[in-house]
Amino acid sequence: MLARNSALIGAALVTLVAVGLGASASLSAASASPVKQTALKSVARTEHDDINVRSTTDASAPSGYNVYGTASWYGGSFDGRLDARGERFDSHAMTAAHRTLPLNSVVAVTNLENGRHVLVRITDRGPYAHRRLIDLSRAAADALGYVADGTARVNVRTVSAQ
Repeated sequence: MLARNSALIGAALVTLVAVGLGASASLSAASASPVKQTALKSVARTEHDDINVRSTTDASAPSGYNVYGTASWYGGSFDGRLDARGERFDSHAMTAAHRTLPLNSVVAVTNLENGRHVLVRITDRGPYAHRRLIDLSRAAADALGYVADGTARVNVRTVSAQ
């Protein structure tokens, strides 16, 4: 019994280390023990398997999108440029850029450091900076209280998907 528990604990530790190093969570049933499968399913990977981005639900379903990661903001020189929808970007509007969520989706973004939250509409594609989950307009970043810092740890979850 002790040897079996030790083997299970060892398999779980190997799995957690592999997941922490960015290993794929899509092992086939034939190649993974039940312990490994459970551990891998409990740490779902999203976006581009960034180590700093963690999902608590299935990111492929926009209505269930609930992801933790790093937000940045953009504005200034982008004001007036066309966004992915073909409309003019306004840094004073409550909007955001996201790589995969459908355009015109509404998401709730919560700053994990101060608890502030906003609702923004996905109007553009991005962010293009490494390991960023979402780019918010300056107005949204200001409402969340991180304009001066440039980035913040956030939770992003869908409110409505278009």
